[in-house]
Amino acid sequence: MDDGSMTPQASASWLRATVAGLPPYRGPETASSVTQQGNAHPASQRVALTAVARAIAVLHASGRPAQPLPRHLRAPLAAALAARTGIAPGRIVFGCGSDELIHLLCEICSARATSSVIPAPSFPRYGHSARILGARAVRAGLDAGGANDPLTLAAGIGERTRLVFCCTPTRRAAA
Repeated sequence: MDDGSMTPQASASWLRATVAGLPPYRGPETASSVTQQGNAHPASQRVALTAVARAIAVLHASGRPAQPLPRHLRAPLAAALAARTGIAPGRIVFGCGSDELIHLLCEICSARATSSVIPAPSFPRYGHSARILGARAVRAGLDAGGANDPLTLAAGIGERTRLVFCCTPTRRAAA
């Protein structure tokens, strides 16, 4: 029985070594840093919030409660997205947010002795998921304007590289 006296290290013996070796999470220190996390470009936020507001209004008008997208609706939605974007339905993946999709990519591509190239600073999920799966996270610095630097990203690619993350916008405040 765990009486709380075990240290985190001792109680984590069942964890993969790559998970146990991750540094502790340190959340944002100020309210302003919280609002600057994620894809915080004001124009993107307005578009996203408008789309979410419309979706909520449609859902509310239908009288149906919100719930995860049922499996039987994924194929029709993928077909509709494919018709609109030109992307084949089989190449459209649904997930519970970008963190899940990023981790799934790492599950598919990462293993011990592989690497992932990650813009730095950027979103912590890239490095966390790579390291959890035993891959080395190769940090590639941003350009002077805080954007991905293609030459630096390319320089980080090696024979064992399996993923290269490029995000726009980057999260300059991340470590």
